[in-house]
Amino acid sequence: MYVYLPLTIFTIVLSLYVEKNPAGSSAGVSRTGLNGRGITRQTVVDIICLLGIFISLFLVSALRVNVGNDYMRYVEFMHRANVHSYVATEWGFNSLTRLIYFISGFENYLAVFAAFAFFTILFFLAALKDMSVDFTLSFMLFMLLGYYFQSISTVRYYLALSIAFYAMRYALSGDWPRFLLFVLCGSLFHKSLLLVIIMYPVAIFRWRRWMFGLFALLCVSCLFLSEWYLKLAVMLYPSYAESAFLSGGTSLVSIARCAGVTGFALIVYRKDLGELFRDRVMRFYFMCNMF
Repeated sequence: MYVYLPLTIFTIVLSLYVEKNPAGSSAGVSRTGLNGRGITRQTVVDIICLLGIFISLFLVSALRVNVGNDYMRYVEFMHRANVHSYVATEWGFNSLTRLIYFISGFENYLAVFAAFAFFTILFFLAALKDMSVDFTLSFMLFMLLGYYFQSISTVRYYLALSIAFYAMRYALSGDWPRFLLFVLCGSLFHKSLLLVIIMYPVAIFRWRRWMFGLFALLCVSCLFLSEWYLKLAVMLYPSYAESAFLSGGTSLVSIARCAGVTGFALIVYRKDLGELFRDRVMRFYFMCNMF
């Protein structure tokens, strides 16, 4: 806490000086900064503050030692990948590890963690800056809801999540070649990223009422077909077999949380649900929350 609390306060204070971006929600990409306006005083302030935030978050993530729920497990994965032993991690993770170890001349796992931290934070901050109406508020949510601190564990997953977040800009602008390029490259480090190839286009699509009914039935089926879904999960992720990830039962807390998110979203748009579904970008965000 002596590190994390000052880090949170310092970076949030820096975010207060980053300019708001009213075009963020409607365009999906930023129209401020150097694009069509030239260098201004605010542009320089934005760059300095964003660099300060990035460097602060990166240094804490990169310099940590044995911090994270699966830190030593990843060290073992890296060693096995380096000696070409069987490991369940993806080709991108294994190849990056071997490359860094080769350049370093020894098993420099700190440099591998640093590389993951660099790109994870880079993609998260770039997406927050480009797509947020209010960067400060979005960054506060990013820090206070624990997304940054959770990225210290399960580093492959959070790299994939940051790329999925960044790739939203290309899905919203209809730039599908770049969208696919980012997703496919990211999937080399965590194959679950491939899900957004289906999820994002479906979220952009204008749904009919009967489609919501089918979606609700699919959600309810998870309560009764959990064993079948678990078998499917093990097929996709063989390393989960006979692990603690498959233990436990139905989480009523998680169900309540999902219902709460959906309920709050409906409250926000209760005055004009029709306008929500006419706005392509807001419809996309709403459907992603539903999923």
